[in-house]
Amino acid sequence: MEVDQSRRAAERLEGENLSARRASRGDILRAAAARLEESGRGGGDLLFLLSYGVETGDRSALARMGEALERATRDWEDLPLRDQALLAWTCLEACRCTGQRLYGETGRKIADCFLERRRLPGGGFAEDGATVGAGENGLVIGALALAYRVQGGERYLRAAEDARIFLKTRLTTPEGQLRRFWRNRAASGQGTLEDYAFCLLGLLELYGAGFSASCLRQAASLGTEAESLLRGGGQRGEHGRGAASLALGRLARLTGRRKYHRQPRDRGDLAAEAPDRGFALLEDLEELYPPRDLVCVSAEDVPGWLPAAVGGRRLNTLVKTDGNSRGLERLAPYTASFPLPRRGQRLYLCHAGRCAPPVEDRNALERLLAEERITV
Repeated sequence: MEVDQSRRAAERLEGENLSARRASRGDILRAAAARLEESGRGGGDLLFLLSYGVETGDRSALARMGEALERATRDWEDLPLRDQALLAWTCLEACRCTGQRLYGETGRKIADCFLERRRLPGGGFAEDGATVGAGENGLVIGALALAYRVQGGERYLRAAEDARIFLKTRLTTPEGQLRRFWRNRAASGQGTLEDYAFCLLGLLELYGAGFSASCLRQAASLGTEAESLLRGGGQRGEHGRGAASLALGRLARLTGRRKYHRQPRDRGDLAAEAPDRGFALLEDLEELYPPRDLVCVSAEDVPGWLPAAVGGRRLNTLVKTDGNSRGLERLAPYTASFPLPRRGQRLYLCHAGRCAPPVEDRNALERLLAEERITV
């Protein structure tokens, strides 16, 4: 009885603390959303407005995001690869969050353009038919993975995986450091913080589409380098600080390893003139409204139905199998507490460190996902 009372008291205190944090940060984010409604430049700004509108129910933010997205898509074919990839990502995320198919169709058209016009025989995506940029390819990987999750189509997933391998073999040194460009069969330049951030965001999106253990290992390796660069400081307002903070926060939540967590930010990262303020604001929003966690443990391989079941949902999903369990436990030590079943699979839906009793099939999972609260 005393244990139950203590747990209820702790849960009540945690809820009160979360409410207080949301009230305090909510004022900041609400003011930022109002500013971005008037001056959002695209990319991270629009992704923040979309997520802010969905999480808070702010219809004005969603309406302004929709207007800005409509303007941005009118001449998407003339945009550079980086902006095309961010636009496709935003359109597909908007389709996933709102269910509006027009967004999804636009995102699919841009993804098809990547495959038909931008793709090199080796798997990378070129800006001018010859130059492959690391950060740009990271964004394309994420957009293609999201196209697969939202629209279906194995060609998107295969192309994203080919680009991941290109990134690993052509644009990453044996020590795990990114190079900036690939041209004329050679890598050149040092990867920037923004390159690391965009590659990490793309790889995490790709992991959520296919649950490849090698993809997660690659993301963790880049995360270590990105964390080192971000910890090194850089300059206030530097390109990539907000996106790197967002990516490292997502990696930390997925793996449970605090070493990847973002470094304290200067208020300048949220200022109107900050180059990627939208990503910094999005990280703040995700801390206040974190997605639920899903851990799937399978006696065999990844369940064939799982990508489709979780593809359109906001979940941090990690898959542990007999083949990847040892490596996964090194990347995400908390998964050691989820034992492999003798046969089939078990799926644990968790939130704020508490997990519902496991379920064993797709129908039971979808019923559990439909519930608003987790009963422990």
